[in-house]
Amino acid sequence: MLEMIKLACASCGASLEVAKDVDHLACGHCGAQFVVRRSGAAISLAPIVEGLKRVEVGIDRTASELAIARLNRELVDYEREGVAAETAARLSAAKARNASRVAGAIAIVGMLFMLAGVVGRVVANSDYTTKLVIGLVGIVGGVVGIRQFNRDETAARQSYETKRLALYDKISHVKQEIAKHHEIVR
Repeated sequence: MLEMIKLACASCGASLEVAKDVDHLACGHCGAQFVVRRSGAAISLAPIVEGLKRVEVGIDRTASELAIARLNRELVDYEREGVAAETAARLSAAKARNASRVAGAIAIVGMLFMLAGVVGRVVANSDYTTKLVIGLVGIVGGVVGIRQFNRDETAARQSYETKRLALYDKISHVKQEIAKHHEIVR
């Protein structure tokens, strides 16, 4: 005959009879599930929920450790992306500045052609129309070029600033997530 042990349900207080070889049981009155704990002569019931909570805490800790590693990789990627965007913006701005300088030189050459035409007309009474036209085209082209390249430089800076702000937001979010997961791991 099976030897039975009498215990009370830790949830509702109902009387329970437990066989000595049973490790898990459910109360027939309230349905609460328990693990039967034996320590020497003492026998007790521990709700299964406590064990599950410990498992859940362990899983949360492991998930947070994995998330921290992933987020740290994301952070490095975002920082690299920021350096690449800054480098591209600086290069684009430098190209625009150099092109603007060339356009300025063209405008100066145009002014020199116009000056040569006027001086030639006054001093030597020569045909200055061609020189004036070339000079005027040079000046107009140079001024238009300067304005366009200045716009290009401004657009490059604005594009970089937009990317920088977006990356700053992403990096801030990732850092907050890392801090949250560090709290769970502690």
